[in-house]
Amino acid sequence: MPISNPLLALGLSTIVGALVGYFTNVVAVRLLFRPYRPVRILFLRVQGLIPSKREEIARRLASIVSSYVSHGDIAEGLKPAITSALRERIRRGLREAIGDGLLYSIVGGYIDSIASRLADYIASLLESFVLRDAAREVDVSEIVARKVSELNPREMEELFKRLAGRELRFIELSGLVLGGVVGLLYGVVSLILGL
Repeated sequence: MPISNPLLALGLSTIVGALVGYFTNVVAVRLLFRPYRPVRILFLRVQGLIPSKREEIARRLASIVSSYVSHGDIAEGLKPAITSALRERIRRGLREAIGDGLLYSIVGGYIDSIASRLADYIASLLESFVLRDAAREVDVSEIVARKVSELNPREMEELFKRLAGRELRFIELSGLVLGGVVGLLYGVVSLILGL
């Protein structure tokens, strides 16, 4: 039964189109992640895209990350941590070696300065001779691939939502807008054609 009021018909087709567009995009976004495990529906095996491709995603992500992170970056990242740890250990070692006696009253105020200089010197030696070679042994690609592969599907979903949560929401809402536009166009065409 056709609706006699043209504005009501346009409004109704716009609302229906918007709801259909929104809910289909919501379902599409959810199907990226769920179901976590394969489920049989009639003759189909259904599983979320990301859980079903977890190993492949891990390898691709690892490849991308390792192409941006060099061994020099790893060495550079380790240097401040090593220097800081050395500084603290040397300071503690000097403090224990000197004790609380007369020697401490003479050089106690210089312990932090001495520890910093020694730590900087040792760290620069380590960087020159050891750190760069050790960094070459770090396989960033393997580490990233292993870590991503170890994530369970729920953790992967959370990771993707942290990375692209706003964008996923935009996809859902764009379905609302596009569906509304399609519904409005359908309503206009229906009115023109007298359907």
